[in-house]
Amino acid sequence: MSKNMNSATCAEKLNAPVISVILVFLIIYFTAVFGEIVPRLSFSVPGVVQLGLFTTLTLLALFSYFCCVFVGPGGVPVDWIPDTESLSQVFEIKRKGQTAARYCQKCKRHKPPRAHHCRVCNTCVLRMDHHCAWINNCVGHSNYKSFVLFLIYTVSALFHAVLILSGFIGLSYSSDHANDDISNPQANRSIRNRGDTAVSGIFWILCSALWKVMLLTVTSILMVALAMLLGWHIYLIRNNKSTIEYHEGVRARGMGSLNTQHPYELGLCGNLHAVLGTNPAMWPFPCDAGAAGDGLEYEMGAHVASVFSQHGTRLDHHLQLHSPVRERGGAPNPLSLDQ
Repeated sequence: MSKNMNSATCAEKLNAPVISVILVFLIIYFTAVFGEIVPRLSFSVPGVVQLGLFTTLTLLALFSYFCCVFVGPGGVPVDWIPDTESLSQVFEIKRKGQTAARYCQKCKRHKPPRAHHCRVCNTCVLRMDHHCAWINNCVGHSNYKSFVLFLIYTVSALFHAVLILSGFIGLSYSSDHANDDISNPQANRSIRNRGDTAVSGIFWILCSALWKVMLLTVTSILMVALAMLLGWHIYLIRNNKSTIEYHEGVRARGMGSLNTQHPYELGLCGNLHAVLGTNPAMWPFPCDAGAAGDGLEYEMGAHVASVFSQHGTRLDHHLQLHSPVRERGGAPNPLSLDQ
């Protein structure tokens, strides 16, 4: 099995939160299509355009979501050992300004740069961003791009759904094409059908209106919440950071550390290429992993060279590559362990 794929079966991945997300997608889609687009616009040119656009956004969002669920974030190979000749692989600048080799006490193995241990998955994840319960998976090196695309397509689909459920698209079309509707037999049949439905029962009309209002409210809330999350990850991509790295930097500044400049800052274009891939034509497609490499080593900014030139020679003899060393009292040795 590929290292980027989860070893869990489909049944294990499809837990209650994942099924809930899929059901929300289907409910919003079918209500918008068969409750608004088809009755209001039928299969006119605007109706077909709206149906095609909304269906495309929904399918892209669902495909990106399934990539997040079923594609693993990337794990550390069992036999991986840091390269002693590459200080960028062995050392990291700690929150207290210390420089230390990265070692996971839970997995009992060395950790590559930007890898972190997930307590939920109970394993070290390459370039771990966070563990998301709604995808029943970690977001990391191999599926981070899929997660970002999921947010982009979902926010776009929800925004379109809000316009549809609020009647904005249908009403604007009706006002712009009122004369066309009068001479259109198919549109007249649609209007008569809606009138027949209104006559058949006030109760059905009230229930239908209440359902659409509730769904419009939920859709709007989801759109705003996910748009805020998308904005946050756009900021992270702009700076080539993960959520964990951002919070570690904040803590470092709070503790007065001088080493707070992000080591993987490559500039705007470099950061986009590092996260989304070097081919912009593939950025919109979640099937492409995006991030280059195997997640075991990352390009560092030029500003990091000065840090390693200061610490490399005097810390070389402190490397503990074969067994973690603890100081008296059980505290980790800051020169050999990742705390």
